[in-house]
Amino acid sequence: MADDLGWLPELVVITDILSDEEQALVADRFRGFASGIAPKVVFDTDTSNVSKHFSAAWPRNNNARYFDSFSPAFVLGSSLDREFAESLGAAHLSVTYPISNRVVLDRTYLGYDGSLRLIEDIFGLLVGSR
Repeated sequence: MADDLGWLPELVVITDILSDEEQALVADRFRGFASGIAPKVVFDTDTSNVSKHFSAAWPRNNNARYFDSFSPAFVLGSSLDREFAESLGAAHLSVTYPISNRVVLDRTYLGYDGSLRLIEDIFGLLVGSR
């Protein structure tokens, strides 16, 4: 999405249980973007630590006149990440289980058609919130 949509990912937190080999393969997918962006990739199976990783990367504004804000923001995750997205003021799309905020019967984000469907769902949320 970084090269195709022009998004600038800065932090990626993977909460799946992966072997060291799998972690290396996943981390490689976030290198070599044409834009030159190299997001920080963190592997942590404790989903409650996602907000800690985020806070370490972007400290909250403590009434400073100038600060590095995190905006616009978008969170792709499960329904468990919805509260975190709200705390950031970010849009949220549940793309992995558990999904309790929408009905998913036959919707996958794999392959070419899945990529188009993901982009459609993301932009649908962004345009719908106007």
